[in-house]
Amino acid sequence: MNNLNSNFPLVYQELLNLERSGFNKNDAVWVFASPKPITNKDEQLILLKLNNFIAEWYSHQFKVTAKSFIFFQQFIVMVAQEINEPISGCSKDSLFKQIIAIEKEFSMSFLNPLNLFFYHPLKQVIEIYDMNECKQNPIIKDTLKEYLYFDNTVKTLSGLCSNWLIPFHTSQVFKNLFI
Repeated sequence: MNNLNSNFPLVYQELLNLERSGFNKNDAVWVFASPKPITNKDEQLILLKLNNFIAEWYSHQFKVTAKSFIFFQQFIVMVAQEINEPISGCSKDSLFKQIIAIEKEFSMSFLNPLNLFFYHPLKQVIEIYDMNECKQNPIIKDTLKEYLYFDNTVKTLSGLCSNWLIPFHTSQVFKNLFI
């Protein structure tokens, strides 16, 4: 569990600064979430690997302008400009291969879509639940209804800034699981 209270303003300030530094609200975003918190030491190493990747990242003949972040010691967030053209499928594949390499090197899991990440407003911590556990346990529905949900499927910088952390009962995952 990770205490978020003091980190929230910093995260959103960094995201807002992106728009001021040439990124656009429609630029591409990928969120990769790990149930295992990223240590400070590993955070520095992972960011170095991602920055090295970005330095060599191309979409067709265009250099991809991108920025990587680690938020709340559990989320890798990549933002990429799409001014020249959308990021190509091959370029997206290379990003996912980089994340898989990071998973292996650091013994972490960033690509499991069954991990659901929540913010507990009273405890001010992140809690992770398995989607199948949520389906099978009806008590969880009432418990999580009051939580905020990290919607890691956001696709744009605008979506990240406004729809990444939402009331769980308004999310598509809630509707798919319980309605």
